[in-house]
Amino acid sequence: MRVITIRRIEFTVYGEPVPKGRHRRAYNKKTGKVFEHPDPKTVIAENDFLLQSLKTKPDKPIDGYIRLSLTVIRSPLKSFRKWEKEIINSGGLLPNIKRPDLDNYFKLVKDAMNGVYWLDDSQVVLYKDSGKWYGNPPRTEVIVEEVRFEYT
Repeated sequence: MRVITIRRIEFTVYGEPVPKGRHRRAYNKKTGKVFEHPDPKTVIAENDFLLQSLKTKPDKPIDGYIRLSLTVIRSPLKSFRKWEKEIINSGGLLPNIKRPDLDNYFKLVKDAMNGVYWLDDSQVVLYKDSGKWYGNPPRTEVIVEEVRFEYT
């Protein structure tokens, strides 16, 4: 099987990357009902992400298979040692093994782009060359590829 790229869209969203937050659970004392609502920080982050990415959106949402690549670059920590800060200040990147998990960034990006870049995020069938790093400036680099599969 071979993966063939039909279309490729690349863009960068600047600002501190935000992972998808968990839904908040609330309890109404009068009615006894429990209901969930999205994390407000996540809603703001999804809207900001989408607004920054709109200039590269396709004319109509992709309706085929999608390969998605994310490079998440967060601001360096204040506790970094001098040599770590020097690497970042010279334009380098350091691997990030701290929380949150990379898949939480994927969740936010996929939900933010739903209905605009693709019809549904279930169309994302492949992830490629993704990672999370420390560096400057903080940003999320995205590559969306519409792909097809060739079977031989």
